[in-house]
Amino acid sequence: SSTRLSVLRILPRLLLALVLLPALALPALAAEAITSFASATTLAVDGSVEVTETIAVRAEGNLIRHGIFRNLFTVLRNDDGSKYYSDLKVLDVERDGQPEPYSVSAITNGRQIRIGDADTYVTDGPHTYVIHYRLSRMARFFADHDELYWNVTGNFWDFPILKATATVTLPAGAKISQLAA
Repeated sequence: SSTRLSVLRILPRLLLALVLLPALALPALAAEAITSFASATTLAVDGSVEVTETIAVRAEGNLIRHGIFRNLFTVLRNDDGSKYYSDLKVLDVERDGQPEPYSVSAITNGRQIRIGDADTYVTDGPHTYVIHYRLSRMARFFADHDELYWNVTGNFWDFPILKATATVTLPAGAKISQLAA
């Protein structure tokens, strides 16, 4: 009858819509993000840290066009309000297992590592950046304890960090008396 004929006409359109609907959602799922941020930090007896960050990103040509930025605070405050300065030395930078150009510039209370080449676009899709650097004077020494205050992922990323992990290696004999995360 006519009802059966109407259902047969609508059914192919409904099936097509169900097939195409997930495809329409793919751009929303593919938004730029840090899919994984893994930090390995080694604290030395002199208070310096050596850090290797492995940052996996999904680039879509929006904010990640030529590379990424890593902002690090190198001007800290003591309890009395005085400033405490740290020196940054970048040891090496890679993208997808290959050396990647970078530059370091001053920002308010720190340094910015600009990773990538202004003349080269990063292809869309997943990329892994590895940043290896050293910061002096990151531990503070007190009469009854020493302190490492470490903001693992940093601030001011323009896209979400979906997963972050941190490993901190202390000098031989050091004991953790308090931990906050």
